[in-house]
Amino acid sequence: MSGPLHIREAEAEDRAAILALLRDAFGREEEARLVERLWTDDAVALELAAFIDGALAGYCA
Repeated sequence: MSGPLHIREAEAEDRAAILALLRDAFGREEEARLVERLWTDDAVALELAAFIDGALAGYCA
């Protein structure tokens, strides 16, 4: 990844990549499960996704 960083609000179609990123970043399932629960409970006020060359590079909620 070497292109510019693009940040936008996360969308539903980003969710699989977000969960994969969390699992890879933390090396365990807990963070991914937490985010899934937040989605299920509609408890996320804002989600941002960062992309480099079209690939998910970061996430915050």
